Amino acid sequence: MPAHDSRDYEFAKAFDLPVRRVIEGVEEELARDGEGLPYPGDGAMVASGRFDGKGNREAYAEIVEWLAAEGRGEPSVNYRLRDWLVSRQRYWGAPIPIVYCEKCGTVPVPDDLLPVELPEIDDYAPKGKSPLAAAEDWVATECPGCGGPARRETDTMDTFVDSSWYFIRYLDPRGEQRPWDRAAADHWLPVDQYIGGVEHAILHLMYARFVTKALADLGELEVQEPFANLFAQGMITRDGAKMSKSRGTLWRRPSTSSATAPTLPAPMSASWARPSAGETGPTRASRASGAFWRAFGGSARRSRRGRAASVRRPGPRRSPRSGT
Repeated sequence: MPAHDSRDYEFAKAFDLPVRRVIEGVEEELARDGEGLPYPGDGAMVASGRFDGKGNREAYAEIVEWLAAEGRGEPSVNYRLRDWLVSRQRYWGAPIPIVYCEKCGTVPVPDDLLPVELPEIDDYAPKGKSPLAAAEDWVATECPGCGGPARRETDTMDTFVDSSWYFIRYLDPRGEQRPWDRAAADHWLPVDQYIGGVEHAILHLMYARFVTKALADLGELEVQEPFANLFAQGMITRDGAKMSKSRGTLWRRPSTSSATAPTLPAPMSASWARPSAGETGPTRASRASGAFWRAFGGSARRSRRGRAASVRRPGPRRSPRSGT
């Protein structure tokens, strides 16, 4: 629709194609010609025959029905998954089980040698090559095909590869023969509630759905959808962009701020330390949660039996198997 999409409009003008308005309206900031085009907004339809005067949104269903009745089209739902580069030149991430041999070429690591584990390294800073590639003792290995010298793949997989199915692994975290127990997966999946920000809804959610559907097609899962419900939480933004430590867009409280700490009703009272100059949001939040825990974490509370019961700060659970 050249008249109602800026990219289509530029393309049509570049190749001298006709541009016909079908929705009334003008956005001054986007207008490129005397007719106020392109116009990407909503409005009453024009030059559209029987649909003239109707709002474009409201007319969508009628247009589809008319096309179907005329044999010119039918409604459909299309999904588009972007090309996904799963490799990363960084240390953290699942190793890619591939070795390179001058004689055999690219050789997958056989099942009996899996999993490939990352080496322990002290320096994660890149120095012309990835930190993993610098671990020469780990990179140099033996070809599983001919037994000759070979080199490991030093890229790792994007962490989205792991998080696209980790919720299935949770159902059988100690299994050593298979990624998960099929009976447990059939019983517990799909996950009842998925909560995430917009970046999860358009990235991780799509990847997790893709992986789940692929596993279902392979006969490894019963479900076609990994999550039953989606709750998209909000996102804190600043100056029109997501607040980010790497971008330096975190809010910093001025050291001369006259704001006072909140007063909690008795007996809920705690001491709140004023943030130091330059202290960022996450640091301040950590300090606040620490103050709250010091105030209430060890306090006594009444149990249902009327006796005082202490509240302990949660820590690592002891394993009943190992006793550690």
